[in-house]
Amino acid sequence: TVASGTKMSNTVDATLTTKEEEAKKTTTTSNGFRAKKFEGDGFPFKAKLIGVEDLSIDRDEKICFDSMFKLKAVVRARGEHKQRIELNLTMSALKVIDDATK
Repeated sequence: TVASGTKMSNTVDATLTTKEEEAKKTTTTSNGFRAKKFEGDGFPFKAKLIGVEDLSIDRDEKICFDSMFKLKAVVRARGEHKQRIELNLTMSALKVIDDATK
């Protein structure tokens, strides 16, 4: 029984290795394709701007969430619509474009 269990585990390991190799090949091809999306004007994302606030620590998730909820509350209190923007993400920069003045 122990010998057959060992054979099964070897077979499974061989299968996983084959799948890992296929995944690496796919990842390499798709990474080359993915990188091309960020060339030139970049990859566009539609978004809504709720506000801007400088944070002392930008890596703390709680501080970021608190700031976001505070900015959302300000927009709701004013009764204004959020500003529609387009974010163009490139390998070297992030461009923010106002949809109204495009």
